[in-house]
Amino acid sequence: MDFKVLDGARRNAGPLQVDLVEAYASGRLSRRNFVKRGTILGLSVPFMSTIIAACGSDAKTTPTTAAASAGSTAGSTAGTTGGTTGASTATTAGAAGTPVKGGNLKIASQTPSGPLDPVAMADLGSYGIVAQSFEFLCALGDGDIAPGLALSWSPNEDGSVWTFKLRTGVKWQNSASGAFTADDVVATMERLVAAKNAGLNGVLAAGGCVAKDPSTVEFTLTAANGLFPYLVSVYNAQTVITPKAYATGTAFEASPDGTGPWKLTKYDKSTGATFVPNTDWWGGSVFLDQVDWVFSDDISTQVSGLVGGATDAIVQFSAVGGDALLNSSDFTVINSRTANHREIWMRCDKGQFTDKRVRQAFALCLDRDLMNQQLFKGTADIGNDHPIAPVYPYFDDSVPQRKKDIEGAKKLLAQAGVTSLKAVLNAPKLQEIPELAVLVQNAAKDIGWDLT
Repeated sequence: MDFKVLDGARRNAGPLQVDLVEAYASGRLSRRNFVKRGTILGLSVPFMSTIIAACGSDAKTTPTTAAASAGSTAGSTAGTTGGTTGASTATTAGAAGTPVKGGNLKIASQTPSGPLDPVAMADLGSYGIVAQSFEFLCALGDGDIAPGLALSWSPNEDGSVWTFKLRTGVKWQNSASGAFTADDVVATMERLVAAKNAGLNGVLAAGGCVAKDPSTVEFTLTAANGLFPYLVSVYNAQTVITPKAYATGTAFEASPDGTGPWKLTKYDKSTGATFVPNTDWWGGSVFLDQVDWVFSDDISTQVSGLVGGATDAIVQFSAVGGDALLNSSDFTVINSRTANHREIWMRCDKGQFTDKRVRQAFALCLDRDLMNQQLFKGTADIGNDHPIAPVYPYFDDSVPQRKKDIEGAKKLLAQAGVTSLKAVLNAPKLQEIPELAVLVQNAAKDIGWDLT
């Protein structure tokens, strides 16, 4: 271990970064987690490489990039099921190593639920379209966040203030918007705070984002938050950066713009959208000539289109209805354990669900094994009423798995004084969710509930 190098690193890093270096140097943190956490705290790749070299080899914990790069060719990934299975098309000349320039890509996608308002969008169909042109401060790198419109970021001593350095020379596609500056970021954040964005609500208050200069923004949070960069990244889909003048309620299809690689040239809310390359994109040139998005909410239609060659990719598909892909010799199935999950939300602010015992009774009436078999063909992990998947290193398997227990559910309802309950279960026509809704509806009957 090169202590001289480590001492130099300590002098040039803040308290949070020093703690991270100490944890890695003492062996309390693997190389993989050191790199991941260092990225969040804004450490540069050269800095982290220097620390790793100073601490010596850690080959057994070095992450492999094979899984990440295997699906990186545009159009190769057909989708994921409930958490474990994907399907990919056979690749062409580009699969050998060098992508082939040119051609059109046709993508089957869920139909956007309404106008493409970047602030208010709340569905997969809208996210996919908007993110072709608009970008985030933090993008997606090799399995984690990476620089996007922000080149770097760093926290103060306790993580309550974060400073982001922005890219310069970035142009908006609409010349009337001018050049991308810190003012665009500040205006975007003010719109998101006013709309009570789910990721930023309670984390950032009005006036909490200020421009220190045209290429620097400073976030003063309501409390220390060591994961703040995630909240302004691709993991918080509504935080795409829009122009300063892009008021809340502005529809992307009515006012196309963005800093990203693709320019919207055609949009029909019923049929699809067409994008062509943005020749002024800061990231360079793209390999495709055009991308067409084909809208459909019917899984069988999407799958038939892919099998028949009408489309090249599906954003997401389910095991229910995806048999033609999963069982076809023309497609290669790649099993990958992920954190993709389904949630059932109950209103806890009014009505009978305000009582925790009623919510617990609802959880006890569900047959999770049946759901796994019927919805995911037995390939999914059973959820335990939280979104923390077994793939995470901090997953705690000591919590007993909740199972179907009708008598236990009825006992809880008796304690809560509830003899009957009627409620409306809203379910979108997306992937296996309609089938999930029916299973939930039938399960609720066992405890005397009437779900419409």
